[in-house]
Amino acid sequence: MPFTKAQQWALVIVPKVTGFISLVFSGLVIYTVCSCKQKRSKTYHRLLLGISCVDVSSSFWLGLSTWPIPKETGILGASGTTASCTLQGFFTQFGVTSSFYNASLSVFYLLVIRYGWKDDQIRKIEPFLHAFPLLWGLSTSIAGLPLTIFNSANLWCWIAPYKDRGENADLFRWILFYGPLWTMILLVTINVMLMFHHVRKLERAAEQHTFRRQSLSFSTTVQPNGFQVQFPLDDDCAKDSVVEEQGESERETGNNNYQGETGEGKQGDLEAVPEAVQPATSPLKSWGGEANMTNSTLGSSRMVNSTVRSSRRKSGLALAVSFRNINNSGNMTESRANKRRRSREVANQSLRYAGSFYFTWIALTLTRLLQAINGNTYFPLLIIAAATTPLQGLPNFLVYLYPRYKKARKEMPNAGVLECFKSSIAPAAQSTERGSRDPA
Repeated sequence: MPFTKAQQWALVIVPKVTGFISLVFSGLVIYTVCSCKQKRSKTYHRLLLGISCVDVSSSFWLGLSTWPIPKETGILGASGTTASCTLQGFFTQFGVTSSFYNASLSVFYLLVIRYGWKDDQIRKIEPFLHAFPLLWGLSTSIAGLPLTIFNSANLWCWIAPYKDRGENADLFRWILFYGPLWTMILLVTINVMLMFHHVRKLERAAEQHTFRRQSLSFSTTVQPNGFQVQFPLDDDCAKDSVVEEQGESERETGNNNYQGETGEGKQGDLEAVPEAVQPATSPLKSWGGEANMTNSTLGSSRMVNSTVRSSRRKSGLALAVSFRNINNSGNMTESRANKRRRSREVANQSLRYAGSFYFTWIALTLTRLLQAINGNTYFPLLIIAAATTPLQGLPNFLVYLYPRYKKARKEMPNAGVLECFKSSIAPAAQSTERGSRDPA
């Protein structure tokens, strides 16, 4: 290591500290899931359990730092043997399983949010979400044993050349670790983008729907008695219901002017009323003198009264049906808004897990890229990698706990941070998830 003594000591001590911290918080996730039967029954929590178990292993072995490295290497803090270094290298390589598990979690979120998979569908593929990470981690770790590629890598034992061991170590680093790791980073990124594109699409559609409702215009129907009934132009259901009610009301008026859809009165009341109120004073129509005129006037009056009563009844029915459908539509809109809000919350939670994933591996990735480009290792970047790589359990714990802590703060506004924290990880604490379809 071309670093000062102080820098070397920092690189030795920092992984021990962050590894221990990660070990504790990964254990808390395991405790939280295993202590609750309801959580153990859900795919989301079982995936987090798998990630945390891998994190416990990685944090422990990376936290040992340089201790397992053979003493003869001269590395600061080295006090191990070839066997201890091989063992540490085996579990360090197994740590790549965590990146595959993060990809499985992102696939789970994508299927739930974008494609609307239900619990039974998710359970059918859950074995693959666990098997693929574990198989890759175990197979590559086992493959490294006969290849004797697990040797001192300065920070800890991993894939590296040492004397007559570790032939083609650089190639195996790319094939067994960095290549798969970057593939998982790309997969997680694509899945997050697809999820947020879907959520944003739903939100835009909701905004357009809300705008149409807010700028709702009404069509006015003039009834025979002069009343005006308004129908929302975009509420076809309301119009259809009103038309049906109108038909029943008009058939109740007998033979005044409505004969049914095939009768002579098909023109309806809109034309019947003007004819009915015309004064019968024309000499050409008054063959019977005053008696005929009186009878005609009385008949017309009865017709008008009947029509007015029918029209009032229709107006009331029309308004009632229209407002009823508007209220029902409003309830449906509120329900859809709640679902969209929940989808946004779940998508945000998936983004937090992706952020935790990036936080763990970005510094190590950049260090390796710069080494491949110009062969240089930069201490600031390396010390960050030494801190974040063993620390992967802490950000996962914080993301996992966040919805429960947020709920506890809402339910106990006067409680302190520590009390809400205890409530969040307690076995009796109810999670904010509503089944595997509603993870957050």
